[in-house]
Amino acid sequence: LGIKGTNALSPNTGPIYMQGNLSLMMDDAGTVDLGTEVELYNASSSQWTTFYTVTVGNDQGPTTGSTIDLGKVDLVTQAPGQASLHLDVNGTDGYKLQVGDVDLNVVIANTGTYRAQGLRANSAPITIDGTVKQVNGNAGNTLANWLYLGGTLTTATNTVTGLIKDADDYDDSSNSNATPLIVNINGAGGSDDSLWAFASSNSYSGGTLIRSGVLYANAAGALGDGDVTVTHTDGDLVINASNAMDSAATLTLPSATVENFELNVDMTIGSLTLPAVSISFVL
Repeated sequence: LGIKGTNALSPNTGPIYMQGNLSLMMDDAGTVDLGTEVELYNASSSQWTTFYTVTVGNDQGPTTGSTIDLGKVDLVTQAPGQASLHLDVNGTDGYKLQVGDVDLNVVIANTGTYRAQGLRANSAPITIDGTVKQVNGNAGNTLANWLYLGGTLTTATNTVTGLIKDADDYDDSSNSNATPLIVNINGAGGSDDSLWAFASSNSYSGGTLIRSGVLYANAAGALGDGDVTVTHTDGDLVINASNAMDSAATLTLPSATVENFELNVDMTIGSLTLPAVSISFVL
């Protein structure tokens, strides 16, 4: 589906349902607020990973560098087998994509082995300024409670300015099967090596995994309430704010040289785990 110009959506106020790709070509300068909602569906048991793509850019006009605000994104996985669902973001002319709330919605929660849901920035950066959460926490299956943030874009940083939190039924203990949300940075491996920054305090408690690329923790509480693990030497954690990690959390690094960790402020954590090697300290 290609949408050219903001008038192409008027008077549409309802959601756009995606089981394919969406092209948003706008010549407006500044931030273009589409004020809509996009719902993505994966209903096929034969597809382990489903990628739908949003492409942003101008409509053959001279405008460059605009931000297109898409509104809310609802990722709905209702396949009966193994499935993951990602929104890939591409762009031209220096355009950027901004989204509001992001709902991770696993509809069939107790059958199959669900995988991560999330966003990937490939050739246009993403800003998430709303609340990111599971719609319900009763996944009970491998990786179903993962928020995946990845992509191949390495020339710009993607930013989460909103809140990343656990599901409501986990927070209020109303669902005994609910599990906390885990944030996974570039965990798919391959060419995913994107840069992400958490710019506000978050309350997710399942922990943070960084496989490759860089995660910048730029605010107190940015890394939520769980442990933080850099799983591979291709991943880096940069902490730019005091108390970005929970004071009782464990930080695990893949290298005893601590080359995957940059600390630019004072920080207190519960423990630090390094590979089992001999380390010499010079006092």
